[in-house]
Amino acid sequence: GREYALHPSMTAMARLFGAGQAAVLLNVGPLVVPLTRAQYAGVNRSTYPVPPKLFSHNDQQSVWQASSPEGATIGWGGNIADEFLSSNGNALFTCISVSGNAVFLSGDNALCYQVGTGGAVSISPARSGGSTFGSRKVNAAMAQLIQQARSHTLENEYNRVTARSMGAADTVNSAIGAAYASGTFPAGNSLADQLSMVARLIRGRSTLGAKRQVFFVSLGGFDLHDNLIANHGGLLGRVSDAMAAFQAQMDNMGLGNAVTQFTASD
Repeated sequence: GREYALHPSMTAMARLFGAGQAAVLLNVGPLVVPLTRAQYAGVNRSTYPVPPKLFSHNDQQSVWQASSPEGATIGWGGNIADEFLSSNGNALFTCISVSGNAVFLSGDNALCYQVGTGGAVSISPARSGGSTFGSRKVNAAMAQLIQQARSHTLENEYNRVTARSMGAADTVNSAIGAAYASGTFPAGNSLADQLSMVARLIRGRSTLGAKRQVFFVSLGGFDLHDNLIANHGGLLGRVSDAMAAFQAQMDNMGLGNAVTQFTASD
């Protein structure tokens, strides 16, 4: 039969595959129906449709995340999370992205909570005990404004969301606590940095009040129009090293069979 192989730069992933901890799922992607080259080149789009807005990277990423082109508001990760909300003590931490806003994590009820590789994103001028431009009074005034009831619906909602964000930031930073030992995740690898934060969030799940969660991380740079041989291997190596380091962390935490990673690319 036909043989397939991992890229030579993905040695860490090859070790996981050899140990039965990784698998390759072929023929998965945004295709609407299976297509041969002749069918794709033909004009019978009713029988052989192609993915919507094909060749648009933004749209194909959205199709992966939400089964619809850019502009979709609900992702299938969020749909899964909708089923988890009731089992989590704090539903806000069911969907967490370490790579900005992602439609993948938006559900009918599930919200996409965003953090950075260093922890929660705080609203600095409203932090209790802090100062802005050297003045603690500014922070005190901001905190007071957030707590005030307003007659305008939008103002009340803005205050509610801000207060929720401030409370969530305190909870997240408390949950992630002490960092892992240095050297556990490869340095200079942005994907590894994101997965390191995911591991810390999983470790702090009891503080977050979460039993089932969905996370989102990403690595860009694959839209290579030149120097493919020189650059593509390095990118794949980063994916391989980061995922292997994360799996090692899950194994060390006794969660190797409870947490699943997967990759998707347009």
